[in-house]
Amino acid sequence: MGFDNADLGEPALTVTPSAAIGAKLYRDECVFCHAAGGRGDTPVGLEYDPRPPDLNLVVAQRSDAELFQAISDGMVTPGIDTSPPVGARWHAFRLYLDEADRRQLVAYLRLEFGQGRRPAPPPATTLSRAPNLKPGGRR
Repeated sequence: MGFDNADLGEPALTVTPSAAIGAKLYRDECVFCHAAGGRGDTPVGLEYDPRPPDLNLVVAQRSDAELFQAISDGMVTPGIDTSPPVGARWHAFRLYLDEADRRQLVAYLRLEFGQGRRPAPPPATTLSRAPNLKPGGRR
């Protein structure tokens, strides 16, 4: 992993998009932060600054090449300390997924979120009432 056909001076790998493969990859690799609805509002996603982007908004605005690069190289997230240090980029999936899987993810994102803003799905995380408070806001 780590090198793509284009990095080796060859034509980019082409894959036959599979909704099933893309959906599984998204569930396995992306839902943790981006949520099933793509809004980036999971408990983990809400911890990031900046938050994971709302895929319902950004996928329609980006080309497949831009999506592939973002998945492959990660996004710039200044100020996040990791051990060992990973630098300014976060979640460079070229380190974890081969080129074919990353291209399947692009196809799935285009299929699932590529039409622009869909009706907003319910939030992934909802706090219905503050914990340890009695009705009326008293402890």
